[in-house]
Amino acid sequence: MTRISHPRYAAFIAASSSTAFGHSSAVGLQVFDPRNGALLGIMPKPGDGPLVSAGFGGKELDQLYVACGDKLYRRKTKVKGATPPTPR
Repeated sequence: MTRISHPRYAAFIAASSSTAFGHSSAVGLQVFDPRNGALLGIMPKPGDGPLVSAGFGGKELDQLYVACGDKLYRRKTKVKGATPPTPR
């Protein structure tokens, strides 16, 4: 996960095997096409407060975890998270 700093909000990126997810507290979770950067859609924030983090988890990397305000939300996805590189 890569953090991008901005004075008005915090944004993070969680990568899947086929789609890059980016989000900001002002809009919700934005889904982008990694090939051309086109916005594919926006998932509304699941609760009050800013979105502060997102990432894939679960045994099959098919659960998207989102921290919003002081709560953690989980949603099953059709895409799987990218497998982290193996340390050498």
